[in-house]
Amino acid sequence: MEKMDTFQSGKGRQRDLPLWLLATTAFVALIAVGVTAAYFLQFWGSLSTKQEVWGWFGEYVGGLLSPLFALAALLALLYTIILQNREIKESSRQVRASQLVLEKQVTVLARQNFESTFFQMLRLYNELVQQLRIKKIDADEYAASGTNREYLGRECFKRLEEVLCRDYIERVNRGDYIEPKLEAIDIEYQRFYQAYGGFVGHYFRTIYNIIKFVDRDAAVVGDPKFYANLLRAQLSKYELGLLFYNCLSKYGRMKLQPLVKKFDLLKHLEDEVLHDPSDRELLS
Repeated sequence: MEKMDTFQSGKGRQRDLPLWLLATTAFVALIAVGVTAAYFLQFWGSLSTKQEVWGWFGEYVGGLLSPLFALAALLALLYTIILQNREIKESSRQVRASQLVLEKQVTVLARQNFESTFFQMLRLYNELVQQLRIKKIDADEYAASGTNREYLGRECFKRLEEVLCRDYIERVNRGDYIEPKLEAIDIEYQRFYQAYGGFVGHYFRTIYNIIKFVDRDAAVVGDPKFYANLLRAQLSKYELGLLFYNCLSKYGRMKLQPLVKKFDLLKHLEDEVLHDPSDRELLS
């Protein structure tokens, strides 16, 4: 089988020879035969034993055939150069194709690594939310029921948003401050953070690191807004309310707010979770 494959390969290479090269080779061979035949027909007889006669014969044959053989050799050399150029071009094409395949593989692998990390971060975020527990005395609830309610998971954000607006931002909108509204909200949010920072601090740092990761690896994933939208889909309306006021405060103004604006995380922010709907203007 190996010998047969070699033979077939050789036949394939012969068929690859151009007709003009085969014709030139055949023409030179015919001329060589014709020149030799003409000499012997003209001077037919026994072979000479004289050295000068053989020298004259060599000069005769060489003078007529050397230019033809040189021409044939030149044409063969040119064809060899053409074949080498073709092989170089084909090798370059294959290298480029291999490079494109490798680049695609690298891109796919990088995307897979990104998505693996991103969804792991989303999982940790959801675990963080599920583990939230708030149990703090509320004067109104305690007076009505005599018990102190415990809030779990996402229910905590509803409670925190209500506390922020009712007990803190309310002071700003009822005129307790002479400072500009944005500065006053910042002051009240700091007071809120001192009381509930143990809950919201870790939460907002997680949100920031997820969105920062998406923004940093935008060139790898191709469409960072798609992944930002996946994060936004996880946020309840009460989380958006807390996120809004956090972005107005010193805790989120420098780092978190630009990313929130860039990826429009507050796109579905409802007036219901704002103490005053006009507060929206402060973010711009």
